[in-house]
Amino acid sequence: MSIAFLSGVDEELPNAEVTIDWFHVVQIFNKVVDQVRKQERKSDSHPKSTRWAVLENSNNKKLTRHQIKAFSELLTEDKETGKAWFIKEKLRWIREVKTPQQARWRLTHFINHAKDVWETIFFKLQCMKH
Repeated sequence: MSIAFLSGVDEELPNAEVTIDWFHVVQIFNKVVDQVRKQERKSDSHPKSTRWAVLENSNNKKLTRHQIKAFSELLTEDKETGKAWFIKEKLRWIREVKTPQQARWRLTHFINHAKDVWETIFFKLQCMKH
């Protein structure tokens, strides 16, 4: 949510609690994946269908042959965009749980994995800039 929206809520509805929905959480991750893709593409080529492929979710049955090929190249060539996409998809994996215990385990696993991978991705992207 925008800062202006949140400050308006604070002023007009002081007892309201802000709830962040699943759609917006995934949207944030999609934006970060796209930022990684754009930055990496400046110094390294990507398959043509990469942009739309990484914005789709992994269980989307509508992927084109070119998008599937793009994924294969991103993952087998160890591209940072592929790693970022994998983290986003792992986030979706959390939502498939059946019990609170599974949710805690998956969330902990996701946070630890994502933290390690993001640090590596952003370090490499910073090195590419210079």
